[in-house]
Amino acid sequence: MVRATVDFYWRNKKQQQAIDLLMQAARDSHHELATQFTYEAARKMTDARQFEPARKLLTTLLQESPYNNEYAAAVADTYLHNGDNAGLRDF
Repeated sequence: MVRATVDFYWRNKKQQQAIDLLMQAARDSHHELATQFTYEAARKMTDARQFEPARKLLTTLLQESPYNNEYAAAVADTYLHNGDNAGLRDF
């Protein structure tokens, strides 16, 4: 139900509501689902050009799972989409 509602908000240009719903779902869920919702929120933030908050969430996830290539690629995407070549290089 959460993802259907997020998709509805996203399709109707209510990006912040979609992100807020994912973050609330992450707070209300057990650890495994919370991690998935947090990751999805971070990806939506990147798409919505909210690079710093997305990077903060992804860095937390990456600290919990340092060998997760998906998280590392998502962090790199925040730098890439922001045009921050120096930040990407340093990452």
